[in-house]
Amino acid sequence: MSHSTEVQIRRITPDQTIPLRHSVLWPDRPQSYVLLEDDFSDTATHFGAFILSSTVPIGVISLFALPSDDANTASYRFRKFAVDPAHQNRGIGTLLLQKVMTTCMERGASEVWCDARIDACGLYEKFGMYKNQGQGEWVKGGIEYVRMVKQFNSPTNG
Repeated sequence: MSHSTEVQIRRITPDQTIPLRHSVLWPDRPQSYVLLEDDFSDTATHFGAFILSSTVPIGVISLFALPSDDANTASYRFRKFAVDPAHQNRGIGTLLLQKVMTTCMERGASEVWCDARIDACGLYEKFGMYKNQGQGEWVKGGIEYVRMVKQFNSPTNG
């Protein structure tokens, strides 16, 4: 059963992402471990999923525009994607990823990528993302990762 009709996705501040990032992704590390250098930069867009009656996000994701040498390509990376365990498997992560994909397309992105925990690859594959085999797999903090990428067709070249 989906609860997505009860959930709203909206832009949030970097500070609003931190408690959930910390509790879901790296609870055994200091809170500073989930802070990113670019969180407060103008390249960052943060989204939160909210139950309509709440001001505390139950899901968060951060999207970053990456610098490019080519004016015709725009690359984005999303990071620190977390959903409160009490609300997982209800379509909330899907709504957040849909918002990221839509935002990338609206901004004319050529690609979006993330460094994904291996156990989350299935979700990303549903969005047309694939493992970047050239990157390989690696371990950070005892967790296995792989780079996942999605290419967008540019309206100007195809």
